Amino acid sequence: MKLKLYITIFFTVITGSLLSQGTTVFVKTGGVGDGMSADNPVGSLTLAYKVMGSEGGTIVVCGDFEQTATFSEPAHTGEIVITQVWNGIDYRENGVNFYRVNGSGKRFALGGPTKFENISFYGDEANNVYILFCANYHPITMGKGISVFGFKNTVIATSLSILGGHQYGQGIPGTSDLDSHITIESGLFHIVGFNRQITETYTGTAHINIVGGEIRAIYGGSVSGTGGNINLNISGGKFVGEIYAGTTGSNKA
Repeated sequence: MKLKLYITIFFTVITGSLLSQGTTVFVKTGGVGDGMSADNPVGSLTLAYKVMGSEGGTIVVCGDFEQTATFSEPAHTGEIVITQVWNGIDYRENGVNFYRVNGSGKRFALGGPTKFENISFYGDEANNVYILFCANYHPITMGKGISVFGFKNTVIATSLSILGGHQYGQGIPGTSDLDSHITIESGLFHIVGFNRQITETYTGTAHINIVGGEIRAIYGGSVSGTGGNINLNISGGKFVGEIYAGTTGSNKA
C-alpha cells in the first residue's frame, strides 16, 4: 500500500510538471500549417493564440514575422512567452529574421501575463513606426536577449513603448485602483506606469522593475491623465532621458 501511494504521488507530480509547461506554437509570416512545429507554422498572431488557448505556453517566432495590425491578446490565465529561440535553435539567424512592423505604428494589447525574450524587434524608421505594448494591468516582462533595430526611439510614437495600463481605445478597466507590473531586463523602451490619453484618475500602484536594457524615458504616472503610486526599482540598465515621477509636463502621479 505504501509503494502504491508513493508511485501515485510521484506520477501526479511529474505529470503536473509536464502539463505546466503549456503549449508551444510556431509562427512566421506566410505560415499555413497547424503551428505545432517550425516546419508547419501558423501565419498570424490570431491563429497562434487560438491554438495556444488560455493556459499559457510559448509562441516561437520561427522566421521573419510582421505584425500587420493592432493585436489584442485573448484573455489568458497562464503566462505566454514570445521568443525567437527554442530548443537550442536561434531563429533570428544572425540578424536575418525579425519581429517587425512596417508602414505605420502598431499596438500589442495584453490579455494576461506576457513575457518577451530572446527576440529582435525591427521598425521601418522612415515611416516613424512604433510598437506600443498596452499591458492593461497584466504583468509584462521584457526578458533577456531583446534587441531593437530601426526605430527612431525619440518619443513614444517612434519607439517600443510599454504602458502598464491602457491606451485610449484599447480598453478601460472596471475599477481605477488596479496595479501595473513592468519588468525590463533588456531592450530599448519608453515606459509609462499607468495610462495614455485617458483622463480619469487612477489610484493603484505602478510597480516598475528595471534590471537591464536602455530606457529613454519613464513616466511614473499617466501621460494625459493621473496615475497613482509608484514603486520604481532600478538595479541596472542605461538611462538616456528623463524619469518623471511627479507633475512634469502632461505626466501626473
